[in-house]
Amino acid sequence: MKIKYVQTLDPRGLHVNDFISRNYPHFINEPEPDLILVTGGDGAMLHAMQKYHHHNKPFLGHATGTINFSMNKINNLEEFVPKLETGKYKLYLLNLNAIKVWHVDRFGIRKEVGQAINDVVIGTHVMGYHHLSISSEDKSFSDLDFNGAGLCISTDFGSTGYNFNLGGPVLPLGSDLWSIKGVI
Repeated sequence: MKIKYVQTLDPRGLHVNDFISRNYPHFINEPEPDLILVTGGDGAMLHAMQKYHHHNKPFLGHATGTINFSMNKINNLEEFVPKLETGKYKLYLLNLNAIKVWHVDRFGIRKEVGQAINDVVIGTHVMGYHHLSISSEDKSFSDLDFNGAGLCISTDFGSTGYNFNLGGPVLPLGSDLWSIKGVI
């Protein structure tokens, strides 16, 4: 298996950088990976997904961060990495949903503003006031109206971030659930 390793800048994961550089230097510049290995915390995983999503390959997280909701605890790198490289390690894949945001102007012209796999916050600032109408692409809900400072829309993958700090639930990975919370 061809693996791309994303080096961490976090001091808690520098020993992993050293291990990979010494024993698997070909992981660092792999141009056509089958898997992307990320060391750090949830933020490192999100940054890696944003930077390397064009490979359209699975990501595997090695936990050295604080919360590590999206990462895996790997106790013995010396044993784990060779098994991973030779395909002797069983991987279970999670499908992630993306949130897409469109702006519809007063003429009904729809323009995509962006997308995210974790969460999207819509609104300008706490003192702002907006009228928002949200709908799902699959029509499971449509034209939900909201008035206020803003909204935080979170996928299961992003539910431990801003959503959680707003009092939203932590959603099980792979559940395909979303949380919608008002920004106060």
